[in-house]
Amino acid sequence: MERMGRRGAALYIMSMAYLIGFLLIGAALNVEMIIAGRFCGGIGLGLTLSITPVYLVEVSSLQIRGMLGVVPPLFTQVGLLATYISGCWMDWRTLALSGVAIVILFVVFIWIIPESPVYLASKGKFEEAEGTLIQLGRIDDSLKFFKDIQKDLNIFDLTLADSWKQYLDPRVVRPLLSCFALMFFFQATGYNTIIAFSLILFRESGQTIHEHLATGITGGVILLSAMLAIGLAKVLPRKTLLVVSSIGTSFSLIILGAYYYIKQTSPVTNWTFVPLLSMMMMITFFMIGFGAVAWTVMAEILPAKVRGHLYPFTVAFTWACNFGFAKSFVYIQRSIGSYGAFWSYASLTLCGTFFIIKGLPETRNKSSEEIGRFFNPLARNSWSTENVI
Repeated sequence: MERMGRRGAALYIMSMAYLIGFLLIGAALNVEMIIAGRFCGGIGLGLTLSITPVYLVEVSSLQIRGMLGVVPPLFTQVGLLATYISGCWMDWRTLALSGVAIVILFVVFIWIIPESPVYLASKGKFEEAEGTLIQLGRIDDSLKFFKDIQKDLNIFDLTLADSWKQYLDPRVVRPLLSCFALMFFFQATGYNTIIAFSLILFRESGQTIHEHLATGITGGVILLSAMLAIGLAKVLPRKTLLVVSSIGTSFSLIILGAYYYIKQTSPVTNWTFVPLLSMMMMITFFMIGFGAVAWTVMAEILPAKVRGHLYPFTVAFTWACNFGFAKSFVYIQRSIGSYGAFWSYASLTLCGTFFIIKGLPETRNKSSEEIGRFFNPLARNSWSTENVI
């Protein structure tokens, strides 16, 4: 992202990774080609999760940033739903090859959009940055933008420019550790793991409705809750959404665990709807907070000067945590039952609530300088704003 820019990385590397991945899977002659295709697709997904939130934060104004930050999760769910529906008529090979057409459309749209004005300003291309602001309809706040960017990027203070020491600066380390903690608790909800194992969990619950219908209902709830999140993100503070999301998700997990615990000791014939209802509650609460604004908050609290370098590491850490929770779920389930896994997730998520309250700043309608002060409370009066990263 730093060498090629946000747009350049998406146009040349992300699109190529997706294209090669789809072609390898579609033309696969053996399992190795499918694995290689999945690996390339994983690179594309990693870049998508790294570039998209950073780009949205850097091109949008404070007033609409929260709402725009929810759009990628919404369209992710739309894409997943379209893939599931297409899979009813296409086999896996045809479905993979159809992704090539999506990549072509992706390249066309990326070609049209402008480069991030923050990236251009960081490279000293101020005229191009101003032109980008005009394209984005932000000409009225261009003066404020360049004042903020001078503070954020520390352009006129070269003491730490292109030096590894900038990553050890407390003004960088503290928000980075907060990003890691936020993403750990994001995955500690068990959301991705529970969705992945939903079919198995529905079979175990003894519910009477068809398991595939239950999965379809789950997918519909994910999409509707993502749409709800857009409206909430426009009017409510990010921190409030995260706290409500964390408490609501943990409460849903406690109910889900209680059902499986009671099921071991007594029949629950009349309560088989509880797992599906609990999962719908968990999805809704997760999507309005963690799923909607966590990625945006990460991009907002990382200093602009190092955002492009460090954001991919937070994404990698996120999926490393996801891998750990997904692999451990089966072992926890076998050793102490499904209820043990759900209650473990609930406990961790409640711990995450306290972290969100104490360890994260409110970023809605806040400048980078105001966010930076949260991580340096002792220096509010002593540091000059010109030295804020």
